[in-house]
Amino acid sequence: MAPSEIVCAGVSLVASLLLCELEKICKEKRKKKRSLWIRAWISRRNRLGASSTLLKELSLEDKEAYKNHLRMTPEKFDELLI
Repeated sequence: MAPSEIVCAGVSLVASLLLCELEKICKEKRKKKRSLWIRAWISRRNRLGASSTLLKELSLEDKEAYKNHLRMTPEKFDELLI
């Protein structure tokens, strides 16, 4: 193998390795750009407690999440308490 062929093979190898690394970096950047959307009451859970204010907040802000959490509407829950 001639020296020029060895150099050409080395350059090709380095170029392919750089391309692989650049693809990894681009994939990581795409993943980092994604933002996580959470409901407002979930973000306050660490400060206010998981159950102390959760039911009040859900009944006021997010009736579907309330129903999903308790498997009943706020009206039915209040009816059970009476």
